[in-house]
Amino acid sequence: MGAPVAGGRGDGGEVAAAEQTLGFALDEKYRDFLRYANGWPAFHNAEDLFGTRELLVGVGREKLDHFEQSAVLAAGVDREHVLPIAASRDDMDLFLRRRAVSGSGPARVDARPGPG
Repeated sequence: MGAPVAGGRGDGGEVAAAEQTLGFALDEKYRDFLRYANGWPAFHNAEDLFGTRELLVGVGREKLDHFEQSAVLAAGVDREHVLPIAASRDDMDLFLRRRAVSGSGPARVDARPGPG
């Protein structure tokens, strides 16, 4: 592979530490991304792909908590089985990765936040 993108290289130790803190293993493709790039600020407009640090801080989980459960279920996901992997700095856009199904791709929840 060539030079990493903007987030900088992650090492295997950072990825393993993130998995231990999260309490589950990341799928191999996402783990490879984190080792290669460890995040990607502004990968699409004001949306940032999280590196290992952002996976643990909880910004994505906080945004997920603002969505009504019905909106999350309508997107075909259960909030207990997803990992927020990217979010917008400007609004409530949130990208999720299903963690219960190996090799599943990202999901995007487009809904209005719930009350609160």
